[in-house]
Amino acid sequence: MPFIGTQPDVGGYSVLDALTASATASYTLQKDSTNFAPSSANQLLVSLNGVIQKPGSSFTVSGSTLTFSSALSSSDSIDFILVMGEPLLVGTPSDGTVNADKLATNAVSSAKIASSAVTTAKIANNAVTSGKMFSTFENGIEFFETYRLAANTSATSSNDFTQSFTLASNRSYGALVPGGTGMSYSSGIWTFPATGMYLVHMHFRCYRNGALDYMEVFGNVTSDNSSYNEAMNAMMGWGNHNSTTYQSCDNWCIFDVTDTSTHKMKFTWAGSHSVAFAGGNTNASNITFMRIGDT
Repeated sequence: MPFIGTQPDVGGYSVLDALTASATASYTLQKDSTNFAPSSANQLLVSLNGVIQKPGSSFTVSGSTLTFSSALSSSDSIDFILVMGEPLLVGTPSDGTVNADKLATNAVSSAKIASSAVTTAKIANNAVTSGKMFSTFENGIEFFETYRLAANTSATSSNDFTQSFTLASNRSYGALVPGGTGMSYSSGIWTFPATGMYLVHMHFRCYRNGALDYMEVFGNVTSDNSSYNEAMNAMMGWGNHNSTTYQSCDNWCIFDVTDTSTHKMKFTWAGSHSVAFAGGNTNASNITFMRIGDT
């Protein structure tokens, strides 16, 4: 049933900061060096010279100021001031007392969780399931596309690959890159859809009826959209053969794309004799781009 009469103050009990008596009647109450204002004088237990003082007659309280009925002197001793029942102070729960039953539904929201609170140690084994990933997230790879050389291409001396490349995979994963729809290709220049670390693989196959000392293929990168540097190369060659001979070459590189407007790639060739690079539907010559992580 409801409490009849004045609602009692409830909460913790605290000893206020020590006060040194002097030739004055008024003193500022503090708790942990911060001004403290009790709800009334009746909330305080004050000991002066070993005698408990009566609230209202021996002392009064206004805000954080305690005033004795008469001025003290330096020979007096304010032994202690005890606050009995700080209003609405619940205090700190003991260890092990707050369980799931004590927490209201939806009480722990994202606003209550510090940014640094969720660490690897806080995540249970097998806690990250496929439901927490992209619906088409594939084995940790955020994006990949394979492009094949669209048709057989004659190559003499050295030059850039500017021929047509078509998407070789039946399914494009370009949409998985935030803000991107896949690689773009124009006049031999490859532009990335988003920043990140990319694993780039090239595979080229050439053939010739006759001798071939060498045919090199290069993967070149730029970070200023102007000057290109070699990031990988692969070589083919078979010496003096007097019949049509085929050979393939491969290589990989990792390219840190920090700016999609300046970080790009192109592929070139250089050889001792004219050859034909195999193209078409068989993926005989192809390039694969994989985004494997953030920059």
